[in-house]
Amino acid sequence: MRTQTHAISAPSANAAYQLTSLHFGTPGAGKKVYIQAALHADEVPGMLVAQFLRRRLSELEAAGQILGEVVLVPAANPIGLAQAIHGAPSAAST
Repeated sequence: MRTQTHAISAPSANAAYQLTSLHFGTPGAGKKVYIQAALHADEVPGMLVAQFLRRRLSELEAAGQILGEVVLVPAANPIGLAQAIHGAPSAAST
């Protein structure tokens, strides 16, 4: 697995946000699949499934069973995940 970090906030912003993508298999060696979770930030079931999928993809990659490339983004909205009001996730941020 290769991890890539993508900056998604402007250099002059008050907070720095980044998106993390996990890459399995060999780029360009076959078909490519992109999977993301939590686009609306508060979608916890998708993030949980992404963690199980990450483990399974790591096992498959170690066994040489991924013929193309799989890109997994477990939390596609880090800005929304970071927003909370009085300690609770803000529905307005999604």
